[in-house]
Amino acid sequence: MNEDQIYLIAALSHTKDEESVFALASKVAKFSGYEKLLIGLETKIPSHKPSVYVASDYPDQWRLKYVQKNYVEIDSTVTHCREKTTPLIWEPTAFNGGNQDFIDEAWSYNIRYGISIGIHQSKDIKSMCSFVRDKPINHSTKEFQYMLAMSQLLAQCIHSALVRIITPKLLNQANPKLSPRELQCIGYVAEGKSTSVISDILEIKEPTVAFHIKNALRKMNVSTRLQAVAQAVRLGIVE
Repeated sequence: MNEDQIYLIAALSHTKDEESVFALASKVAKFSGYEKLLIGLETKIPSHKPSVYVASDYPDQWRLKYVQKNYVEIDSTVTHCREKTTPLIWEPTAFNGGNQDFIDEAWSYNIRYGISIGIHQSKDIKSMCSFVRDKPINHSTKEFQYMLAMSQLLAQCIHSALVRIITPKLLNQANPKLSPRELQCIGYVAEGKSTSVISDILEIKEPTVAFHIKNALRKMNVSTRLQAVAQAVRLGIVE
């Protein structure tokens, strides 16, 4: 590893946006013998659809075709990285049983050889990196051992940088900003109190209580009071 690589890897910990992460990681990947890079982060937050961030310098035509044909459903590298953290070395035996048309199309865009690595921070936060080139990698050489080690190190650094940047954004979107009155109403709902009882406690009309509870449910992206209480407990809104 040369000084430039060390500097670029260290700089990943100071990046402020996803674009900077990819730009730095791409430079390190090229220093390490690769030609292309794909990075992705999948984050799951309760009661929300999974958030997926993907960036690559694959050819535009291939990326468009990949989306149009929904190739993510048959891409062995994605399946592997979602399920395992062991490196996947791209070679014919690694894709046995795969869709040959998909493999042939990827090959036509010089997406041929590489290493894919999955990082699992938890069951809800996973990332993958694919380091790609159009020439085979001889497994018996020191070059392969070096490229594999660099891939594993870089994948971990990319994961840490993306989580640091993306997760706060998702949490900010996921954490509902309830008004003080909505918080009070949900708190009483969590205690099992009815609308009429809450109305008496807060000294407001029942339709007003129902209005605040309805707003809280909408903000928490749930449809029932039970779901709202469960979500509120997960988010720490109520105990």
